Amino acid sequence: MLHNAYSREPIPGSFRMTGESHDREALQRLRRLDPDGALFRKWVRRFLIDAPLKLATIERALEAGGLSSVVRGAHSLKSLAGWLGGRRVMILCEQLEREARAGDQEACRPYLSALQRELPLFRDWLTGRLEAEARGTEMNR
Repeated sequence: MLHNAYSREPIPGSFRMTGESHDREALQRLRRLDPDGALFRKWVRRFLIDAPLKLATIERALEAGGLSSVVRGAHSLKSLAGWLGGRRVMILCEQLEREARAGDQEACRPYLSALQRELPLFRDWLTGRLEAEARGTEMNR
């Protein structure tokens, strides 16, 4: 059963996330901490490399029934996505982590499927922000 990211209440109907996929305010907060953008560039590059690897680890762990590895992978991906403004990725990882902690392998599957769809979209958006940063244009568009 699918649940709301902020409670254990079931999500009615099919699982479709709505709203912004990214949090522009997170990038603005990062910009205040990182006026020259060096930290932003470093974290984005790390995310672009690490996120597919973490997702593959989560996929393998879930298939093997290694829920503790799913928890670790989802938690790590959630944290980095959150810092970079990946709202949907963060919520999906949070739910995946929660279901894995509860020991419900089957309940993890829809969240993993949604994460597999959402992660490339967020990676593309981040790549665009990195390119904008390199051009010296606004990072938070």
